[in-house]
Amino acid sequence: MIGRTISHYKIVDKIGEGGMGVVYLAQDSRLNRPVALKFLSERATSDQANKQRLVREARNAAALNHPNICTIYEIDEVDGHTFISMAFVEGKTIARLIRDGLPDVAEATGIARQLAEGLAAAHQRDIVHRDIKSSNLIISPQGTLKILDFGLSEVCCESPNSDDGKVIGTPSTMSPEQLRGEAVDQRADIWAWGVVFYQLLTGQLPFAEKEPRVLARSILDTDPQPPSQLNPEVPSSLDELVMKALAKDVAGRFQKMADILAALDSDSDTNEHRVDLDPTVELDVARPRQSIAVLSFEDMSEHRDQQYFCDGIADEIINHLSRVPGLHVASRTSSFSWKDRSTDVREIGRDLGVETVLEGSVRKAGDQLRINCQLVGVAHGYHLWAKQFDRTLEDIFTTQEEIAKSVVDALRLELSDSEQSVFGKIATRDLEAFDYYLRGREFFYGARHKTIRFALEMFEHATERDPDYSRAYAGIADCHSYLFMHFGGQPEDLDKALAASRRAIELDPELAEGHAACGFALSLAGDVEQAELEFETAIRLNPNLFEAYYLYARMCFAAGDLPKTAELFGTACQVCPAGYQAPILLGQTYKTMGDAGKANELYAEGLRKAEIHLGLHPDDPRAHYLSAHAWAELGDRDKAIEVAQRALDIDPDDAALIYGMACLNAQLGFEEQALDYLERAIQAGFRHKDWIENDSDLIPIA
Repeated sequence: MIGRTISHYKIVDKIGEGGMGVVYLAQDSRLNRPVALKFLSERATSDQANKQRLVREARNAAALNHPNICTIYEIDEVDGHTFISMAFVEGKTIARLIRDGLPDVAEATGIARQLAEGLAAAHQRDIVHRDIKSSNLIISPQGTLKILDFGLSEVCCESPNSDDGKVIGTPSTMSPEQLRGEAVDQRADIWAWGVVFYQLLTGQLPFAEKEPRVLARSILDTDPQPPSQLNPEVPSSLDELVMKALAKDVAGRFQKMADILAALDSDSDTNEHRVDLDPTVELDVARPRQSIAVLSFEDMSEHRDQQYFCDGIADEIINHLSRVPGLHVASRTSSFSWKDRSTDVREIGRDLGVETVLEGSVRKAGDQLRINCQLVGVAHGYHLWAKQFDRTLEDIFTTQEEIAKSVVDALRLELSDSEQSVFGKIATRDLEAFDYYLRGREFFYGARHKTIRFALEMFEHATERDPDYSRAYAGIADCHSYLFMHFGGQPEDLDKALAASRRAIELDPELAEGHAACGFALSLAGDVEQAELEFETAIRLNPNLFEAYYLYARMCFAAGDLPKTAELFGTACQVCPAGYQAPILLGQTYKTMGDAGKANELYAEGLRKAEIHLGLHPDDPRAHYLSAHAWAELGDRDKAIEVAQRALDIDPDDAALIYGMACLNAQLGFEEQALDYLERAIQAGFRHKDWIENDSDLIPIA
C-alpha cells in the first residue's frame, strides 16, 4: 500500500494494525494535511450488518468536534475496501505512557479529566464509544488527550449470555452489562473510564486475568482492590471516585460524565490539577439541559412562493423562545442552514447540539393559514408534541405566540408570571408592515449590494406602515452599515445607521438586534468603547445572537485586539456550528497570532462548512471567496485562484470581494496584482480603514 494513492490520499507509511484493520499515515492532497487512514479488515466488513453498523456509527461520530476527540473526516470505499479518514495524532498511547513510567497522581488526574470531558461531549450527542481502553487514547506532545475510534468498536469477545455469543468491546475494559450481552448506554463508557483511571493511578488493570471466562467471572462477581492499596499516593477521595465508576450495578455507578466532572471539581485534592484547554478552538456545542433548534418552516402553498413568509414565522418563534430564561435556542443562522436539506431531525439536533428540534410547514391561501408543527426529541426521534393550526392571516401574531408557549409547555419549563410576559411582546400587529419586514429579511440575507438595497426598501416600507416597528429600524440600521462598509456607501449612510439603531432601542430597549445594530454602526464610526457596550448589551439580552459575536469580533480584529477577537469568533463558532465565516476568520486570527497549527485546523473546518453551504447556495460569492482564502492558507494555490475567480464572476463590482482578491494575491505572492486590487477596492467603496491596517493577509505588500 505504501506509495499508492487511494482517492485523494497518498499512502506514506504503515502506523498500526489490529483486529479492526490496518492504519496508514497518508497525505490528503486536497487539503495538504497528514491523515490517518484506517482500512477496515475483511473480518469487520464481511458481515453486512456489522459493516452497516460501522459505517452508520462512523458517520455519527464524524459530527463530533472536541479537543479531546480525534476528528473523523470521512468514510469511503474504493475497490471494495472500506476506509475511514481521521486526523493524524502524534504522541503516545496511555498504554505506552504507563509502560514508560507511572504518571504521578496529579498528571493521572489531569489525563482522566480530559478523557471525561471528551466522553461528556460525545454523550451529549447520544454517541457511546463502547470500547474505551488505554491503547486507543493518545497523549500529544503538548499533553492533550485524544480519544480514537469513536464508532469503530470491534466485535471481539465471546459472551456466554448474549444470543449470538458476541458482544462489542475489549474484554478487560468491558462493563458487566456488556459481558452479559445487554443493551448499553453511556454508563458503559463510565465503567471503561474507571478502568483507565485505575490504570493511570496504579499501572495495573482492575481485572487482569488472562483466560477470558475467568476474566468475565471476575468482572461480574469480584470487586477490585482500591487504587490506594497499590499506590499509597492515591488519596481516599480518588479511591471513592474510581470505585463508584466501577460499580457493577449500573444504578450504583455515576450516571453521567458530568457527574464525574463535578466530583473532580469538588475534590480539593484534584482541583489544582485541572487541565483547561483553550476554549476558542472548541467548535463543539455543549448541550444545555433544555435546548431547541427551530428549523425553517416548509412552504406548502400552491405556488411555493411564500418561503420568505414561512421563514419569518420560524424566525418570530425563535425570537419568542430566545426570551425564555433557562432555554438555549440555536441561532437563526445555524438552524436555517439546514433549509432544503433532506436530513434526519436527529442528525440535525446532534449537529446543532440541542435536545429538541421544532419543524413545521405553512400553507397560505389568500387570508387562510394552515400551520403544522412537530417538536421532536433528538435522542429518540419521537414527537414530543405536534399540532395543526388553522387560522386566518390576521391571527398570525397570536398563533406564533401560541406555538412558542406550547413548546415551553412540552419542555415542562416552569415560568414565573413575569417570565410569562415575554410572550406578550409583539413587534408589530400591522400585517402589511410584517410582510414588508419578512421580505426585507429575506433580501438582507442575500448579502449582496443589490439585495441589501432591496432589503432597505422593504424595511423602510415596514416603518412607514408602522412607525413603532423596532425590528424594522434595526434592519434599516444594518443595511446602511453594510452599504457604508462594503458597497461604496457615503458618510450619511453611517449617520442613518446610527439614527435607525437608536430609534430601534428607544422603541424596545430589550431588543438585542437593536443593540447589535448600534454596536455595528458605532464600530464603523470608530467609537470602539461605546460599541463594546452595545455589543455586550446585545449578548446579555440574547446570548444566542450570532451577529453580535461576529460583528464584535470583527471590530476587535480591526482594533488589533487579537485575544478578544479569538474569544469572540470562538463563541460565534459555538453559537452557529454550521457557519463557515467564523471558523475561517478565527483561523486568520490565530495565523496573525503566530499559531499556524490551530489556524490550519480552523481553515480546514471552515472550508468543510463552506463546501456544504455552497452545495445549497452555489451563487454565494462570499462563501466562494472565503473558501479561496482557506485553500490558499492550506497550500492549494491553483484551487484558491479557481474558486476566487468564481466569486468575482458572480459579482465583479462587489468592493468587499475586490478587497478579498487583494488579500488573496498578497498571500500568493502576486504583489502588483494585490496592490491593483486594493486600489480598486477602495475606489469601489471599501471603507474599513482599520481592518486594512490590521489585516495580516496584506503584510506582504505593507
